[in-house]
Amino acid sequence: MSKEDKIKTLLEKREKAKEGGGLMRLESQRKKGKLTARERIDLLLDEGSFEEYDMFVTHRCNDFGLSDEIYLGDGVITGHGTIDGRVVFLFSQDFSVLGGSLSETFAKKICKVMGQAMKVGAPIIGFNDSGGATIHATKSGVAHFRADDEQEGIHLIRKMLEYLPLNNLEDPIQTECKDSIERVDDILNEIVPDNPNQPYDVKDIIYSIVDNKEFLEMHRHYAKNIVVGFAKFNGMPVGIVANQPNFLAVVLDIEASRKAARFVRFCDCFNVPIVTLVDVPGFLPGSGQEYGGIITHGAKLMFAYGEATVPKITITLRKSYGGVLFAKVMNLFLKEENKINPLIGSAGVSAVPDSARVSQMEGLRADPTNHLLMHAMTPNVAGVIGSAVVAGILLSYLM
Repeated sequence: MSKEDKIKTLLEKREKAKEGGGLMRLESQRKKGKLTARERIDLLLDEGSFEEYDMFVTHRCNDFGLSDEIYLGDGVITGHGTIDGRVVFLFSQDFSVLGGSLSETFAKKICKVMGQAMKVGAPIIGFNDSGGATIHATKSGVAHFRADDEQEGIHLIRKMLEYLPLNNLEDPIQTECKDSIERVDDILNEIVPDNPNQPYDVKDIIYSIVDNKEFLEMHRHYAKNIVVGFAKFNGMPVGIVANQPNFLAVVLDIEASRKAARFVRFCDCFNVPIVTLVDVPGFLPGSGQEYGGIITHGAKLMFAYGEATVPKITITLRKSYGGVLFAKVMNLFLKEENKINPLIGSAGVSAVPDSARVSQMEGLRADPTNHLLMHAMTPNVAGVIGSAVVAGILLSYLM
């Protein structure tokens, strides 16, 4: 065989491998509104950047008539490419080949590309398209995003990588910021209602304060009483955790605690600073939460903040109280001249200096509801005595 014949044979095998399970099956995939395995890769990566591995691998099973079902690549496409010029590794299951079912060589290809990603310290992205279990984005929180179509889902992948470093040993990339640091947004004066019991959408605040009003929310459909996601300040990626007054009276429950704890730990793993917007009365009471282990799951959130070594900034929007634990642990961080007066009950905790305790108690006896609204539901008192900074730092450990 001449050199030209060998090259021709190689090119023919490449074209055959690109057909997956056959042209008819690929067309059937498209008629269902689905992209093919290779179309997903082309849409995800920078144009012309994909380098494929093990294109001609086939399975070695001769049982169940599979000796007549031999396809180049064995139902999964692996390799590396770039997204916005940054290297990523990936695998893409091909449903047109035996329904995307897993074989020994199929699995080895995936393990190989994962190993390569580990060696160079690059992200690994996988497209799963087989007969597996359905992932519920609203019930379990397993899925970070829910997209209306594949194009939107792939766009979200590219967008999320903008906020993350290639690996846990690098820092996020700071990009040029064209949103002036001197920008003033008067809408911030109107978002939080005067009535402390009236809800508002905390995402209105987030969009107002971040660069270019861009916020990538994660777990949007799960535990809606807390909001997590990525944004940028002066071009620097940050993770945002915010209580959401629009849902469940803004209290923390089991699902919200787990959601926020996972996100905080994720940010800490990849050196992403954390900004927390606080407006919370405490944990959700009730036997259902108690039986479900609200104390255990709430502790996960506290521990996640406590062990995080990235910069943490906390902004109290309206209130931050509730729970004897907060009152007890806060004393460990306060200086002797800054005392805390635990008024636990319907309103929570109020920080006051020793000299004001008598007048505080008189006001409490005369009009307990108004007194607590004035002293426990605003940051004014804490700001006067200098406890606001301490409280903010503490919340970074507890919330």
